[in-house]
Amino acid sequence: MDPIRDLYLYEAWADAEHWRALLAFPATLEDVGVQGRLLHIHGVQRWYLAPIGGPPVEREELERPFASMPQMVASFRHYHEAAAERLEGMTEADYRRSIELPWFGPARPALVECMLQVILHGQYHRGQNATRLRELGRTPPATDYIVWVTKGRPAPSWP
Repeated sequence: MDPIRDLYLYEAWADAEHWRALLAFPATLEDVGVQGRLLHIHGVQRWYLAPIGGPPVEREELERPFASMPQMVASFRHYHEAAAERLEGMTEADYRRSIELPWFGPARPALVECMLQVILHGQYHRGQNATRLRELGRTPPATDYIVWVTKGRPAPSWP
């Protein structure tokens, strides 16, 4: 088992569950904070796809809002499919390769550290959106890692 790939598969499931909950209650998607966090989560995901073989993306593109929520959902799904494909067959040497992050100065973290950042970053912001769902009177989905494990590691069910 490759724990990094496993966590990426988990994140795809968690993002799909998150989106299904948000779409079931359209008022959440009108919330500026929720919109901003979704764009931010996905911008970070898309930026970090380049070091594992994805296309490089300019910062301006990552900050540009999507024309619609269905387009953003589709982009989330595409990202997760591309990440899973690129992670297939990654080696320890691939994971240990250092990555240049222009906004962190001379630091050059290992690819595995950057990949963990993407997963933890998304988890943090999904939690913020879950809190907002509660504030709006809805029950957020349970997207903890252990929930995914105890459900048998299901594939994402995208809306």
